[in-house]
Amino acid sequence: MDCVKVEDGHVECQIPITEALQNSYGTLHGGCTATIVDVLGTMALLTKDATRPGVSVEMSQSFLAPAKGGEVIVARGEVVKYGRTLGFTEVRLFDAKGKLLATGKHTKAFPS
Repeated sequence: MDCVKVEDGHVECQIPITEALQNSYGTLHGGCTATIVDVLGTMALLTKDATRPGVSVEMSQSFLAPAKGGEVIVARGEVVKYGRTLGFTEVRLFDAKGKLLATGKHTKAFPS
């Protein structure tokens, strides 16, 4: 994964779909998509405060189209709401042509 943009509340990374990330159909494994949502959501929150990664409370993914092996996808994570006790993020995965492949939401708590 190569992170190409890190700004306040936003991160963007490029991810090659290597064989290690593929399922038996030769496309991005759903578990990898969930991991990308987890990691990019957390990275987006860390742009707000590098000392508050939070702990996962809820996470979901919607799979819209397959990411084929050998492709390089773009993943964008952004903070939707950043509060005192909770942070809400959305992550979107796109192919090289800009087609939306998957979306994810990740909610994290900031314990005292």
